[in-house]
Order: sequence, then C-alpha cells, then structure tokens
Amino acid sequence: MKLRERITSFQKDSWQLEVFISGGIVYWLYSLTDSLRDFFFDFYPITYTSSNQIVFLFGLYTITRALLFGFAANLLLRAIWLAYLGVNYWYPNDVNKERLPNALQESKRLNTGKSAPERLLAIERWCNLSFSFAVIFALFGTSLLLVLSGIIWVILQFTGESFFESSWVTYTMVIGLIFIQLGIFDGLIYTKGNNSSRWGRFRERILGVLDILSLSFLFKREFLVLKTNTKRWFVYGITALYLGLALIISINQIGAYYPFGTFNITFFDDRTQYDKNLAPDMNSLRYEPALVNGRPAFYGCIQSEIVSDDYIKLFVVYWVSFNRYLEDRFEHYGYQESYPDLKGAAAYDQFRQENDSLYQRALNDLFTIRIDQQIQDSLHWKNYVHPKTAEEGYITFIPIDRLANKEHLLKVETTYISGDSTRTGLWMKIPFWSQNQ
Repeated sequence: MKLRERITSFQKDSWQLEVFISGGIVYWLYSLTDSLRDFFFDFYPITYTSSNQIVFLFGLYTITRALLFGFAANLLLRAIWLAYLGVNYWYPNDVNKERLPNALQESKRLNTGKSAPERLLAIERWCNLSFSFAVIFALFGTSLLLVLSGIIWVILQFTGESFFESSWVTYTMVIGLIFIQLGIFDGLIYTKGNNSSRWGRFRERILGVLDILSLSFLFKREFLVLKTNTKRWFVYGITALYLGLALIISINQIGAYYPFGTFNITFFDDRTQYDKNLAPDMNSLRYEPALVNGRPAFYGCIQSEIVSDDYIKLFVVYWVSFNRYLEDRFEHYGYQESYPDLKGAAAYDQFRQENDSLYQRALNDLFTIRIDQQIQDSLHWKNYVHPKTAEEGYITFIPIDRLANKEHLLKVETTYISGDSTRTGLWMKIPFWSQNQ
C-alpha cells in the first residue's frame, strides 16, 4: 500500500483516537487553571518575581487556553460529524425527493447545496484542521514566549524593572512579535540580497539559529502550508482571533488574583455601584476559618472576625521581599545564628535570651502593628508554619483585654529597602470585632 493510501486509510479510522485524546485533554486543560493559580500562590511570595516570571505565567495560561479552544472545537465538530454520519449510515440514499411536499422546487434548492457526503467531508476537514490548529498555535505561542522572554532578559541587563512598569510595553512587544512570526514583515527582510550573496547567507544563518532557539522549526513548514494554500487574510485573521481570545481570557482569569496589568470581566453582572474605589471591605482570607487547602492566606490572618479571646493571634506570611531589610537589621543588632563556645548551661541560657531579644528587635523593626492607630510595640514573634495552608511565616499574640466591645481595625505595615532608601508600606488591614467582656 502506498504512503498516501495508508495516510488516507488512517484518517478514516482516526476519529475515535481524536475523540479520546480531545476529551481527556479538554478536561485536563480546563482544570489546569486552578493548578496554575495554586502554583502562583505557592511561589510568588517566596521568590523574587521579575517581569520574565510574570510573562511566563501569562504565556502558560495563553498556551493552555489556545489548546483548550482547539480541542473543544474538535470535540464539538466531531460530535456533529457523528450525528450526520449516523443519519447517512441508516439512509445512504440521501433525501427521498419524491416524498417532498414541493418535489420540483425542493429538488432544485437541494441540488444547489452540498450533498450529504460532501457535508460529511467538509466537517471532517474542519475536525482535522481544528485539531491541527490547536497544536500549531500552541507551538506558535511557545515560540513567542521563548522569544519574548529572551528579549526581556536582554533588556533587563541594561535597564531595571521600571522599563516594564507599564504592562502596555509588554503587550506591544507581544503584538509586534506576532506580526513578525506570522511573516507579515518577510517582504522587508528579503528585499535585499539573494541567498547566494554575503548578506543572504548571513541572513539565512541568523534565521536558522532563531528557528532553533524559538522552536519555530516545529511548526514553520506546516504554517507555511496553511498560508500558501489558503487566503492569507484568513490565516492572519484566525491566528489573531485565536491567540487574541486566548490572551484576553488568560488576562481576565489571572486578573482575579493578580491585579497588575490585568483586568477582570464579569459576564451576566450588570451591577455598577458595588465595586467602588475606597469602599470599605473585608477579605475573608484574613481570617483562619476561611483558610482551607488551596486557599492560602497569602499575606496573613488572625483567628476570626469576632474575637472573644484576650489576645489577637496574628500570623504574617514570610515573603522574600523581607530579606534585605531583615539582613540589615540582624547585622545591625549583631544577631548570632549559631552558639559560641561557652562554659556551663547558665551561660548558654543567658546567651539564648540575649540573642532572642535581638531577634525580636529586628522583627519589631520589620513589622509595625497598629490597632485603631495605636502602635503595638515590644511584640514577641516566633517562626510558624500555618497548619491549614503550610505557609511559613511569623506569629505573635497581641493583648486586647482592654479593648471596648466594638469594631476595631488592625493594620500591619512592613519596612523594606528599595534601592538605597528604606520605606514603610501597608501590608494588610484586618477589621475585627472585640467581644472579650
């Protein structure tokens, strides 16, 4: 059997495999959103996050959405194909025109359209293309992500993160790279010099290296097949629509928990007077009962909204951004990380107490705690792993036995080093109701 015949034979029998693969991948991709969000919550506080890391988060979302659209479309089209196939299997002679109410006119109208086999072949074609589009656009997005990451890395060697302070800088770069990857500017690249000229040979070497580094070699030929066998506006349009929709949905989903450079669109909600700037609010994650596996405190929490204890149990998640200031404070106070050579248990106890007091001074410099604007000083902090979320941080207990039974506001401020200066900013605010009398 010739290769073309074998391929044709395989295509006829491959729909079962397509349905199986598409169904499994659609389910996995749909549930992957939660995994990416959890990954973000786990690693954002504990590692220095650069523009490149955020771009990778956006890129992973976009690639998974692009795959989800393609495989979901494949499943839907294959379901329609099977429905048509079932009807035509039992009635292979197509429409019985003799039994039509207006046989002559209806026959003429039906003859102008596609026959049942032609409709099946058309849907079969789009089934195959939807499957192909999903994979090719995912590879296209991966290539785009690698190139963008490389460009950002190069820019960061000469400038700081402030260059990417506006998210539109990154979005503009993405749009420009999409145009380049689509080949819209190929006419400018190939205007000078043929392949045998010095410039042509240099250009081919550079393009060959870029194809390898960006993984373009994985999909470039197939993409050219699409572009050269269909109308270019169709290829450009469906690529822009496909990746644009995937990017917009990704930005919207990330915007639910990462507000910088994102947005959050809520469908079927016409309320306009709820989410007002400066409106008082409460974050349920600031209270321990709301914390479960998969819902971390992220910043910190207290024991509940209504506090009937004589103290506030305050837990603050340890972020990597605390490092520079804590290092400075530990060095300033002379905090020791290991025991010196001492004689006798009494000497070790005295050293431990003195060293612990230095540790507390450093932590109290890092955190400024206020209740109703009253500073709570000389707090005693301990390292603590939250039993529900497994987040690492610090815990302290603030006496409130003298507070009136009413609403109060707890504010946590942190001091940090930015460049060569030291600054203090609001870390979190937690309203609570005292009921201790």
